Amino acid sequence: MSPLGYLVARLRRDDRGASLVELAMIAPVLLVTVAGSIDCARLLSTKVRLQQAAERAVEMASAGGIRTSQSGSVQTAMQTEASAAAPSSSQVSVSTWLECNGTKQADFDGDCNTGDQVARFASVSIAGSYTPSFPWLFGRTATNSAIAVSGSASVRVQ
Repeated sequence: MSPLGYLVARLRRDDRGASLVELAMIAPVLLVTVAGSIDCARLLSTKVRLQQAAERAVEMASAGGIRTSQSGSVQTAMQTEASAAAPSSSQVSVSTWLECNGTKQADFDGDCNTGDQVARFASVSIAGSYTPSFPWLFGRTATNSAIAVSGSASVRVQ
């Protein structure tokens, strides 16, 4: 066998670099998977934090923290509770409404006709945003492009 043929046969049997080649092939897929998992977990954490803040605000309304059916008191208490967890108070929206026999009325403090089923409701919505560490995973090209995230909850106040 010629020296060149011997060298070729020896290289065919040699598998010492196979692991390195396999790692080089799979590493980008693993990195994208890990980066995506981290960003998705952080996005979900932001969403859960806003949702829990909204739920705490309506819990305040239903757990005896608000003992009136006056729209101003309900809105103020819920706004205060939700603003504590919101990125800014301008991102908190509180709405109240009255339902008479299941029909939504404009005036929370109004009265229904005699014999109507009366229900007063309060709702809070908190808006926020999440800026991903790896925006290209979410199809965003700008590095400062944020994803809108919100949390909301409603409760019957009576």
